[in-house]
Amino acid sequence: MTARESALLILRRILFDGAYANVALRSQLQRQPLSLRERGLCTELVYGVLRYLNRLENILQRLAKRPVATMDPEVVIAIYIALYQIIYLDKIPTSAAVNESVNLVKKHTHVGSAKFTNAVLRNYLRRANQFAIPSVEDNPQEHIALTYGIPLWLVEQLTAQRGLEKTLQTAQAWSSPSPGYVRINTLRKEPQAILSEWEAQGIKVRPTIVPEGREIIDGDVTSLRPWLERGEIYWQDISSMLVAYAVNPQSGEAILDMCAAPGGKSTHMAALSQNRAQIVAADIHAHKVELIEANAARLGADAVRGIVQDATVYVPEAAEKYHRVLVDAPCSGWGVIGHRPDVKWRRTRESVNAFPALQTSILDCAAAYVRPGGRLVYSTCTVNRNENEDVIRTFLGGNPMYRLVPFSLPTIGEIADGYTTIWPSDYRSDGFFIAVLEKERQP
Repeated sequence: MTARESALLILRRILFDGAYANVALRSQLQRQPLSLRERGLCTELVYGVLRYLNRLENILQRLAKRPVATMDPEVVIAIYIALYQIIYLDKIPTSAAVNESVNLVKKHTHVGSAKFTNAVLRNYLRRANQFAIPSVEDNPQEHIALTYGIPLWLVEQLTAQRGLEKTLQTAQAWSSPSPGYVRINTLRKEPQAILSEWEAQGIKVRPTIVPEGREIIDGDVTSLRPWLERGEIYWQDISSMLVAYAVNPQSGEAILDMCAAPGGKSTHMAALSQNRAQIVAADIHAHKVELIEANAARLGADAVRGIVQDATVYVPEAAEKYHRVLVDAPCSGWGVIGHRPDVKWRRTRESVNAFPALQTSILDCAAAYVRPGGRLVYSTCTVNRNENEDVIRTFLGGNPMYRLVPFSLPTIGEIADGYTTIWPSDYRSDGFFIAVLEKERQP
């Protein structure tokens, strides 16, 4: 099994069977392991094709004499893999890219399809200059869409909300591979002890805006596995880590995390409170609650207790029960496109527009669970204004007992307006929105 063949099988599962990229990649590499070099190439091909899928599809559609949707999946993917290598990877010879894809098609389909694949790719090589992307001056939105691999409708919507310059900066950040971040779990071991162990093992890291967060410069899942298995570190983006700081859990407080799976923020709050808060971590699915509890046990987060609960259904027994409630709401995921490029192809304009109603319904339930004088924290991993500022505005209009309040984040400092957007271009992290609201005390 080669890197290219593995990439073909993985991409088929993602693009035609609906599998998630990270899950499909991990399961294929576990089933049929590759050498370190081949694993790296396979990962590059999978995420590269996903990152620039619209441009690759645009080229194939212009080269072929029939719709892409009518072609064999293996043919489509093999051509995408070859085009990605030809256009974006300088170190791979064009002949190798073409020949390997033709051979893959021959192996997985038949000779006729292999001849078609060869003809399409040779045609591209002859006509490559005809597939230039429009300049930013001639067609700025199409330029961004094709240059950075973003659906045109998403570029149009983000431009309308935030302007062309911010959209361009965000698209550039999305197109760059996201760094790997871990949170050092202070419930298990002091950070300096872990850093000393990593230095001895040759694992290189650098500090981040979050005190316990580290960017992994030289290391991967395999090299970090001992610390992961002992619960001494946890894979988590630094923007996600900021949410627990916004909640600011205190000793003795009752805290509800309403959409908690897989438990990263709940266990982080346990660490920040030194296991002295009582944290209820809820999810609608029982198997995800089991995952939360397994993560909490591995991380030593004894303060965390998992429960099965639908965040959209009001629970009278929880009325005014909690000092702090976190709603890390289901969302479009625009913020995580940097490391999950398949997200942008899963969404449509219509599906994204359905999220605000869901988010508002969850917030309305959450509002009833907060004690007078307590705080409600709303976060999403998206930069879509409709799901962020507009949802907060709608919520405040229907819940006059709440108001936005200032809060502080590590390195960033005070957020005077009570809400902020962490852009992917700010800290080479996921995009996140965080808002903190306080419930007025009863007279």
